[in-house]
Parts: sequence; C-alpha cells; structure tokens
Amino acid sequence: MIQAGLVSGNFFQVLGVQPHLGRLLVADDSKNKNGNPVAVLQYDFWQNRFGGRSEIVGSTIRLNGSPFTVIGVAAPAFEGTDVGTPTNVWRPSP
Repeated sequence: MIQAGLVSGNFFQVLGVQPHLGRLLVADDSKNKNGNPVAVLQYDFWQNRFGGRSEIVGSTIRLNGSPFTVIGVAAPAFEGTDVGTPTNVWRPSP
C-alpha cells in the first residue's frame, strides 16, 4: 500500500519544491484528457521501489490498476505536507 496525494497543478511551485529528476506538476497536467494521467514520485519511494533508475521518467506505472506516466521525482528532502506520513506519489487533481 502506498500513500498518494491528489494535488493542484501549482502545489510544488507554491511550496518551493524543486525536481530531483524530470519535472513536477503544472496546471495543464490536470487537463490531460488524452493518454495516461501523470504522476510525480517521492524520492525515497523512487529509490526503494524503482531502484533509483533515471529511466523511470517517461515510463508507466499502475496505481489502483490505472496507468500513470511518471514525469518526475521530487527533491530528496520533500516528503509531502502530511505530518508523520510521507506521500509516495502525487498526481494532479481534476
């Protein structure tokens, strides 16, 4: 089981978070009606679950059986805004 966050397109920008790899969410990501929706991985989750492979950016992962294209990995120090529970994956809210 993983912790997923449904966030607005400016979530990372407002918090001043930089990508470690790839890019982070932007407002237009929530409008992607064609193809797979996108997702950003938390750094430790990326390291532990995907072996820190840089090729993860652009690949497809499944969340609850639905495909998501990984667009980036958040900076190592950022675990989300939920105190005590790191978020593993962020995806844009519709």
